[in-house]
Amino acid sequence: MNVDKRSSIAVASHEAVNLSPKVGWWQQLVAFLNQDVSTIFRRARADGAATGRKAFYDIEPEGTIASLVDTKKLQELVFQRAILDWRDGAHARLTTGVINLQHEFNHFISAEMGKASFLTNLMAKSADEVLAESFRQRVIAPLMSLLHREQEALAACMDRGGHSKTQAQWFDGQILNTDLAWLQPWAFKPSKQKDIAEAVDAWMSGKEGVASRLRQQVTYTADRLMENNRVC
Repeated sequence: MNVDKRSSIAVASHEAVNLSPKVGWWQQLVAFLNQDVSTIFRRARADGAATGRKAFYDIEPEGTIASLVDTKKLQELVFQRAILDWRDGAHARLTTGVINLQHEFNHFISAEMGKASFLTNLMAKSADEVLAESFRQRVIAPLMSLLHREQEALAACMDRGGHSKTQAQWFDGQILNTDLAWLQPWAFKPSKQKDIAEAVDAWMSGKEGVASRLRQQVTYTADRLMENNRVC
């Protein structure tokens, strides 16, 4: 009788355990996240008091930590980066602009020669005389506009850096002053078109052409501005 009673009690206990809800890791995680965060800090402080250690949020900084960053030097670096970005962009924009104008003007020359009559070709004027006004309108004027935009972009860099815009005056207009004397040797007729086109190419994008000289001016200006505004 005692054995049966003990067996019944064991079975009942086993069933009671099985009927109790199991608490898995997911429920434990949810319960943890649902806690009031302040209770965690209070527990940590209590544990720290018991062990004699301070929690990280109770530790006061010892003195002021000196900044390792020189703010003036940092401003100089930011300014230099802006000037270098302008320089590189100006190089690309000026070179592309000059080459595009060069191609367009050579197409214009070809079209104008196609309109000429036999008599006109026979009594052709010199290329510089025929092309002078068209060159000013189709090449020089667009280049001046391009340079004006670069001047404004540089002035904006100076203004953002807290420097005088007057330092942004960089362009030497003498580069674009030309009377097309380099076209005088050739008459404006189809047989001389190749020579005229090569002369135009050399003046605009050759080794000593306008594009190269403008890039040199841009580089010189960028170097001068960075040197003049250097923080000692």
